[in-house]
Amino acid sequence: MRELAVAEISRKVVVRPIAQGSVAPPVPPALARAWETFWESTVDCAQQIGETGFATFEKKFREDLLKLGGGMLDAALPCAVGSGYEHSRRTCMICGWKAEFHGYRPKTITTLVREIRLRRAYYRCPTCGVTQFPLDEMLSVKGTGFSPGVREAISFLNAKVPFDEGVETLERLSCIRMAGEEGRK
Repeated sequence: MRELAVAEISRKVVVRPIAQGSVAPPVPPALARAWETFWESTVDCAQQIGETGFATFEKKFREDLLKLGGGMLDAALPCAVGSGYEHSRRTCMICGWKAEFHGYRPKTITTLVREIRLRRAYYRCPTCGVTQFPLDEMLSVKGTGFSPGVREAISFLNAKVPFDEGVETLERLSCIRMAGEEGRK
């Protein structure tokens, strides 16, 4: 079987966001190849249903589809929203002084389809020392490694079943893997 090469997709995408309402850029070649590979893998697996069973086929299909969707999300976010870079300075939310741009910092976010890696603009106020990541604020992931959708799923499951059961359910139904007590926060 062929492996889906979705990890390479986001590294080849422009970081500057396109203007809202603009036509989307062409599909990145790596993403197009990943879709083709997914199609070929799906047909190959479907041909083996008699040996492996439909349940095995369906599970692999779903896992591969989630990986591919994650690759698309990983590639689309930088095109659509960029890195959060605004200018060389931005107003500090604490003291009102000018926070200075200090480069980019990575952040891994667990989404409903898979973990994605963001490249975010980083600002630091020379007066009070507060740091800011505008992209985290825009995407509602400030202070967390979980997307809003994952946080909603965790809250829903925690309200319905004991925590450990909720974690197991979430892992079985998605690509989300939580270590220890992550979901209790």
